[in-house]
Amino acid sequence: MKRLLIIGSFPPPLNGMTISNRMALKYFLGLENVKVRVFDVFGAPKIKPKNMQGIFSFSVFIKSFFENSRMVKEIILNFRGHVYIVPGQSVFGFLRFAPAILVASIFARSVSIHVHGSRFADYLNKSPFFLRLICRIILKRVDNVIALTPNLAALFNEKLDICSSTYCYNGADIPCQYDESLKYQKRTIECIFLSNLMKDKGVLDLLEAVVRANKEGISVFLHLAGEIEAGLEDSVYKYLVAYPEILEYHGPVSGFDKDSLLYKSSIFILPSYDEGVPISLLEAYANGCAVITTEVGGIPEVFQNVKNGFFCKPGDPISIVDSIRRLESDRSVLQEIGRSNRVYATKNFSRQSFGSRLVEIIFSGD
Repeated sequence: MKRLLIIGSFPPPLNGMTISNRMALKYFLGLENVKVRVFDVFGAPKIKPKNMQGIFSFSVFIKSFFENSRMVKEIILNFRGHVYIVPGQSVFGFLRFAPAILVASIFARSVSIHVHGSRFADYLNKSPFFLRLICRIILKRVDNVIALTPNLAALFNEKLDICSSTYCYNGADIPCQYDESLKYQKRTIECIFLSNLMKDKGVLDLLEAVVRANKEGISVFLHLAGEIEAGLEDSVYKYLVAYPEILEYHGPVSGFDKDSLLYKSSIFILPSYDEGVPISLLEAYANGCAVITTEVGGIPEVFQNVKNGFFCKPGDPISIVDSIRRLESDRSVLQEIGRSNRVYATKNFSRQSFGSRLVEIIFSGD
């Protein structure tokens, strides 16, 4: 019987990392030969702007100090088992787990860390020398550094001066079926933004684009689902109040509510300024949505322009409108892309593919 300790954040809050952790946990719990222990670390109660994430906080430091003592206890109880840790991609987000990683490197059979996001190496290389030194010392004690894509893994190896990076694509649940007549043949095209409503996710650009599109005669309705970034509420609600006939905000969604929105939406739009490999994009593929997104982070490794949808430019509402127009004007193209995306997700990004790849990496030394 293999033993595995998973350390990371689980919902709530809902974000790509917590959703991925929950999916990994469900997969491992379904394996008869793996005994799983879980340590759920505390997460931020409110979504912060990207430029505020990873900044040192004394209160967080104190919480982390006591939390690490409990992590260490779990690692010792899991003696000679495997440890899988999912840190944040900021430097302080990583260092928060430093004591646990160091103790695990002594007491555990293997230590794997899974980095969600594309900027960890950049954040580390821009940090002060002593922080870079500490992080590199810690990384040398890790057996597997898991990135989201092959190119990100290669980037980690190069920029972090390590040779232990590998990759694991995120996964998504694949629905059994959907009614194509509800997705592609309606007069008004329904679109979905399924992510936390953050400036760096391009949500304000998208809101402006949908308003412009309708003024130009493109009949499109936008569903927004996710938590609103602190400080951005007024900007978002300004649009929601002014244009209720073309915009609807659903708040954070999961389960049936999320499935229902994806079921009836034909276009998924995520005009982010920075990304890893968004789980919501893979969920959109699985639900037969065409995609409009940006050429940033790990997205180009799972998205081909025209084949999966269309790229738009970050920070450019007009570019988003142009992409919507291309899909709305030819429903046969929209339908073909949606069908193709569902097949693509089923073959490459199922929960089974995700879980089996993690098993292969984490237990590779057995």
